[in-house]
Amino acid sequence: MAPTGPTSGLFTTVTFKISCETQFGDTLVVTGNAPTLGSWKPEKGLKLETNPGDYPLWTGKVQLHTGFSLEYKYAILREGHVTWEEGLVNRTLRTSNDLLVVNDGWFNGIRVDVQTTPLNDAPEVVGNAAGRAKPGGSAEDVKGMGKKAGEVPNFGVVIVASVLPLKASREGGTWQFQWDYSRAGAKLSNPKRDFKYVGWVG
Repeated sequence: MAPTGPTSGLFTTVTFKISCETQFGDTLVVTGNAPTLGSWKPEKGLKLETNPGDYPLWTGKVQLHTGFSLEYKYAILREGHVTWEEGLVNRTLRTSNDLLVVNDGWFNGIRVDVQTTPLNDAPEVVGNAAGRAKPGGSAEDVKGMGKKAGEVPNFGVVIVASVLPLKASREGGTWQFQWDYSRAGAKLSNPKRDFKYVGWVG
């Protein structure tokens, strides 16, 4: 089955948790109507993990489109055989712009709860990614840098297209490149140069 439901272009992380008693060598998977969950093919589903300290609790993480209407089930893979959860009704989940932790209780059981963490609570971007440090100059040389991650709207993909502000010179047959910080600052401070937000294509 192909994924259904609208998407915004962003992905969010969903953590699945479920308790299931298994036999040695079994594989517990979650599969459903999303490609990252195998499109209802258990052998291509998300393989959950456990350890002696957590068993019978199994967990796994996957990236899903935000705003996606997910239908899914858990299945046990054992020596080439598939044991599906009982019942005709699929489990459902509507993703959002939040990080989701889905506690589905027990295999063949009912969901306990869904915990959410807003993406805007993500830590501030630091280092080169935020323009705080760069070789050959200070962050103050380029205006508009050092933004917090939360200041960028999370409803689209940010596409930045521009000619790099570089100075090129040739000495002794070798090309030398340097950042033109005054030109970079002028570009970033120009109010007519707005970012464009687009949805997911594909």
